[in-house]
Amino acid sequence: MDNTYITYSGSTVLNTRGDYVRIDGPLVWIEWTAQGGIVFSASHSHSVWRDKTSDYGGN
Repeated sequence: MDNTYITYSGSTVLNTRGDYVRIDGPLVWIEWTAQGGIVFSASHSHSVWRDKTSDYGGN
């Protein structure tokens, strides 16, 4: 957990378009955001996570 950081923008409820959270640590990177879309106009979530030790040929 050392050197792991959490940051966010928008509301703390995390259900409003534009809300964003990032967890960034030595081994993992996680992002989540509430976005609107073309097909689904209501806010819905998008997320991505990466294992920094093995994704994309990690060292």
